Amino acid sequence: MPRLRPWVDAMLDMFGAHRILWGSDWPVLLLAGDYARWAVACDELLAHLSDGERNGIWGGNALRFYGLQTEVSDGHDLVNDA
Repeated sequence: MPRLRPWVDAMLDMFGAHRILWGSDWPVLLLAGDYARWAVACDELLAHLSDGERNGIWGGNALRFYGLQTEVSDGHDLVNDA
């Protein structure tokens, strides 16, 4: 994780949490680990952010940027019910 911290911090400084979209980089990430390991690493790297900032990076920013709906046909809200 220490090797990733400077890159994550630089990204947050340059763009702000409201402009970052999370991605798994799958299947390339399989060269260094697996999806679960990457998700845990990202959780740890973003732990110092507010709930709103983390929720944005994990999906809310993408929903907003692409103009996607957050409610699905069963009434479940993809952002606020997570």
